[in-house]
Amino acid sequence: MGRRDVRDHYEGLAAEYDEHWVYGPEYIPWMSGRIAEALTLGPDDRIADIGSGTGLFAREVARQVQPRHPILCVD
Repeated sequence: MGRRDVRDHYEGLAAEYDEHWVYGPEYIPWMSGRIAEALTLGPDDRIADIGSGTGLFAREVARQVQPRHPILCVD
């Protein structure tokens, strides 16, 4: 399998990954709130999500915290 085949394979998986999340719809907001609370995140903080995957939690943390700076996501 060539590099392009591998890339295409994972891009295809990523496109639908969040739709197949195994937890209920209330889990992401709940867990993101717990993360923000545990880290005492506020709008002036600079946030990095290391191992972010599709950014599912980072998007929800951003919605809840309303940071003034972009969240850096690295997978």
